[in-house]
Formats: sequence, structure tokens, C-alpha cells
Amino acid sequence: MRATSFYAALAALVTVLASASPEGEIPAAAIPGFHHLHLGSTNPEAAIAFYTKAFPSTSATTWGGMPALRSPNNVLVLFTRIDQPAAISPGPRCGTSVGT
Repeated sequence: MRATSFYAALAALVTVLASASPEGEIPAAAIPGFHHLHLGSTNPEAAIAFYTKAFPSTSATTWGGMPALRSPNNVLVLFTRIDQPAAISPGPRCGTSVGT
């Protein structure tokens, strides 16, 4: 009986050691992903209508009470109503002064 227990424990140990990664090897990480992104728009409904027409594989939806666009891979674009469109020209670049 003792021999059987010894061999069973030895077999379990060999199985565990055989399945372990070699030292220094890092297991592959999962591919990162995301659920949604936010887009500011002065007219979310018009923006969604534009995107659904331009990209027929998308569809209008809502998420968390926000108007949204659903893509075929279930990533959402959430639209936030803003008062003014973003500036079309960036400000001065780092390390430069205005007027130079």
C-alpha cells in the first residue's frame, strides 16, 4: 500500500513539473481590448445618422442613457453632447512661443 501511494504521489509530481513553464519564460498575455470610447458632438443624433449611413455594419443604440453607435465587434462609440465643436487648429507646440 505504501508503494502504491508513493508511486501515485511521484506520478502527480512529474505531471505538475512537466506542465510548468521553463524558468524565465513569460506566458503570453491576452490581447487587450476595449468596450467603448467617447466622442464629443454638437449633434449626436446627426453624427450617428452619418456613421450608420457611411458604415452600414454599424447600428444606433444607447448605453447608460447615452446615444451610441454599435460596431460589428460590439465596441461602442458613446456620444456626449458638447456646446462648441473642438478647435480646428492646435495651439502652440511645446517649446515654441506664440508668434515665432
